[in-house]
Amino acid sequence: ISGCSAGGQLAALAGMTNGVEQFEGAQGNNDYSSDIQAVIDIDGVVDFLAPASLLIKRKPNTYDLKWFGGSFEEMPKTWMDASPAFWANEKSPPIMFINSGYPRFHAGQSEMLEGLNRWGVYNEVHVVDVKVHPFWLFDPWFSPTVEYITDFLRKTFSK
Repeated sequence: ISGCSAGGQLAALAGMTNGVEQFEGAQGNNDYSSDIQAVIDIDGVVDFLAPASLLIKRKPNTYDLKWFGGSFEEMPKTWMDASPAFWANEKSPPIMFINSGYPRFHAGQSEMLEGLNRWGVYNEVHVVDVKVHPFWLFDPWFSPTVEYITDFLRKTFSK
């Protein structure tokens, strides 16, 4: 599974919650596992409680406040539950991060990677050091992004 920006956060959340009963259900095709085999997170936040994310000054009508149903002070459990870093464990699938030059989009990533490394979960991090959040859509960054993804998937699925 892969995603960019908010989609990257959701892809990471889906992957890190593999096997968590509260996220399973009877929808979809029950003849197939819902386990994620690999995650590609392109500039998606993994920890909404990390200072680089939590301390952002937000206006009351921002999308994240609407999505969480309120501020961290009002909805702390929701903010934590939406953070893939809090769900990472030894059963997490391989994950690749492709980061822009905006630190807030990789808030909490280093701490999550420490855990994944400790548990022996394969991971990669690539940095496209530009201050363009949707860098993956534009040249000269589109082709390297595709190459990172292709190489990661080859490594992951050839094991």
